[in-house]
Amino acid sequence: MRRPAGVSLVAVLMIFGGVLGLLAPIHIRGASTAALVPPGGGASIIGVASALGPVLFLLSILQIAVGFGLWRLRPWSWMLALVLEGLQFLAYVLRIFMPGFSWGDALGTLIVGAIVFYLLMPHVQAAFDHGEYSRGMLQ
Repeated sequence: MRRPAGVSLVAVLMIFGGVLGLLAPIHIRGASTAALVPPGGGASIIGVASALGPVLFLLSILQIAVGFGLWRLRPWSWMLALVLEGLQFLAYVLRIFMPGFSWGDALGTLIVGAIVFYLLMPHVQAAFDHGEYSRGMLQ
């Protein structure tokens, strides 16, 4: 089966997001040591960046792998994409109730929600159905 155009777009977005995620710890760590951090706040930011860095790194690698899996229509990538995007959607929804919620967060919520909705469409699920192994996952 041919890869739906939307799956190609989601795959590229996943790969791009994973690459940006790999660069984020470098940016956070560099920014936290700059003069932009108020006195006394730098240590906590460095600690958070150091603690989240390995987690963000692993999630970014997983996101890149899922993006390539989506590109190649691998059944496992469909399920992992739903999990990753579902977690991202939940994070955006939780941010609605936090101080500092922005229009960018609202836009992110809509985009991630649209991706989850798209991945759940029957024709998209069918593109990842490669036989007996994937049948149990997709139904």
